[in-house]
Parts: sequence; structure tokens; C-alpha cells
Amino acid sequence: MGSSIPREFIDQLVSDSDIVAVLSNYLKLTKRSSNYITHCPFHDEKTPSFTVSPQKQIYHCFGCGKGGNVITFLQEYEGLNFVEAVERLAEFNNVTVPRSSNSNRPDHSEIYELNNMIADFYFSALKNNKAVITANKALIAKYGKELAEIAEDRNLFFSFEASVAGGIPILKLIREGLIVNEITKLTGILNGTANYILSEMEKEQKSFDIVLREAQNKGFAEADPSFDVDGIDAAHKTIILSALAYGKMPNVNNLTIKGIRDIT
Repeated sequence: MGSSIPREFIDQLVSDSDIVAVLSNYLKLTKRSSNYITHCPFHDEKTPSFTVSPQKQIYHCFGCGKGGNVITFLQEYEGLNFVEAVERLAEFNNVTVPRSSNSNRPDHSEIYELNNMIADFYFSALKNNKAVITANKALIAKYGKELAEIAEDRNLFFSFEASVAGGIPILKLIREGLIVNEITKLTGILNGTANYILSEMEKEQKSFDIVLREAQNKGFAEADPSFDVDGIDAAHKTIILSALAYGKMPNVNNLTIKGIRDIT
């Protein structure tokens, strides 16, 4: 039976880690203003262009374009895969890596690793004065604030309209049409797959498992529907809406998330 590292643990581990302290085990960092600099370990250079931001907990080389968070650095510097980098970071923090059974719960570690790689690409693109457009709600929910700050500082186009209810479009409405209004409450259907399943369960008086299989056969649900039916997709969208409506971007681990698997 396989096992995986819970996503909540990975997010908390990164949040609890001090990127400056970790990278100082590998590099000689020099404080400059609010950041730290050194020669890039990934390419030869005469003038230091490798910058570490303790405020944003990211690094970036203005010479070769490499950048990311503390896990990305461990992967790049030590040649580790994602899981090995998480385990290495846990060693630095003196914590034990928990494992959860994969028998009843899909392993999303590859998705999180891929999102980290995509985020690194977006950070690099913005820092090289390239515009960014994405519909990746999971990535925006985690890195959106930092990406938006870089885009604003450099006066670059950064758009993620399609990440939440792109057909309305709700994000543009909040950003532009309701900018002078005080929004006190946000309600609505945020996940089409869950909405379809619940509607069919009520209409046809069928169980969740049966309607889910039918939805998958019709193409209304993905082969791995866990993000949709476990509320994760809606949580990511809620974080993005909260950021625009209230200026607050909560951590997904601090939200109470309930799916629809247990509804009968």
C-alpha cells in the first residue's frame, strides 16, 4: 500500500521555514536593504545577482532567471525530487514527515510539484518583464499575491480572470464594477461538477457514487474528481474572491472545507 505526504503538512512546512536560514547552509548570503544577495550557484557570474527575499520567502537570480521557494531551491541545488526535498526541509526544521494512505485518498503530490514549477516560471517571466495570463486557480490561491506585487511594481499585465467563474466574469466585476462598493457577503455556486452531481442526486434519487460515475462517463467529472467533490477547487476560488473583495488572502489550511462525498 502506497503513502503520500499530506498537502497540509507541506504547505505548513514551507510557511514555517525561514528561506534565509535554509539557504545559508549552502550559500554565503550578504544582507542588502531588506533582501540578501550572493553569487548564483546555478551559473558563473562576477557580480552577485542571486537575491533572497525573507519577506516573500522566495529567491530569484536576475542572471539566469532561476527562482522559487525553499523547496524549489533544495530540488535544484541538491538534485532532489519533490518528495525528497520536502523530507530534506523537514530535517532542517526537526519535524517528522507524516504519511497518509493512498488507498482511499488520491495522491496530489505531483500536482503540487508541477504547480511549484509553473509558479517558478511565472516569477521568472514577470521579473524578465513578460506578461502572465493563467487560469490556474490553485496556483493563484497560493502565489497570486506575490505575483501581483511583482507585476504591479514592474507595471506588467497579470491576468487570471478565467480562474474563477470566467463566463460571468466575476473577477472583473469585483475589480472594476464594484470597486466603490462595500461587499459584505459572497455566495454562489463555485464548482460546476459538484453542482451537477447534487442536482442529479436530488432529481433522480440516486446515490453519490452512481451519479459520480455517470458524470464521469458523460465528461462532466474528471477521472480524479477529488478537487471538485472534496471542496478543494471551491476553496481555491474562495481565496481568490476574498483577496479581491476584502483584500485578504487566507491560507487554504486555515479554511473549513467540506466536500459532498457524504451527502445522501
